[in-house]
Amino acid sequence: MRSGALVNWLGLAVVCMTQGACGGDEGKASGATSLDADGDGFTEADGDCDDADPLVSPASEESCDGIDNNCD
Repeated sequence: MRSGALVNWLGLAVVCMTQGACGGDEGKASGATSLDADGDGFTEADGDCDDADPLVSPASEESCDGIDNNCD
């Protein structure tokens, strides 16, 4: 009976990882990281479209430079 519980638990983990059934992932991009690589206060999971550039984040103002500065 114990091995059945383990299999059920592992099955639940697979469902959670593949379908987002565990909750808490709403609104986050699939595969997005929680690491703020450029130190601007935003991660890929928060909508930072270029986490290597601290001048690009959802809080930045858009400017006419051909770069999506505010990730919209």
